[in-house]
Amino acid sequence: VDPTDVFKYIEYRVSVNDKYRYFAVARQKVSANCKLVEPNLKEIYAQLVEDGYCSAIEAEYLMTKELEIEAELCVPRHSMLAILKDCLAGGKKVFIVSDTYLRKKDFKILMDKIGLGSYHHLSCTQYPLNIDLNN
Repeated sequence: VDPTDVFKYIEYRVSVNDKYRYFAVARQKVSANCKLVEPNLKEIYAQLVEDGYCSAIEAEYLMTKELEIEAELCVPRHSMLAILKDCLAGGKKVFIVSDTYLRKKDFKILMDKIGLGSYHHLSCTQYPLNIDLNN
């Protein structure tokens, strides 16, 4: 399974054809303009609008649907979830680092869905990891 397969599924679910083939192009454009960080989902959809592939209203709708479908398809690895919960119960600090283009608030929804609402720090790739590991 390729991570980009989700885009084909989203196209199927929301009945739009060919919008997501432009997604990779938009992501590359936004990435080229980012400094030291990766683009987030909102920036990628804004690029689709700027390039004329969809309207702002359509982009907002597609982004909302994509986030809903991502949450629907999100399945926890129960063995890892158990380890993380054991660490938290034992007073250990848990740091979550995501390499997705989801914003922190979007990723937090996924963490809450799988039952990992508690952790010490969440870092997504578009934000630098500037935390004090001693606190």
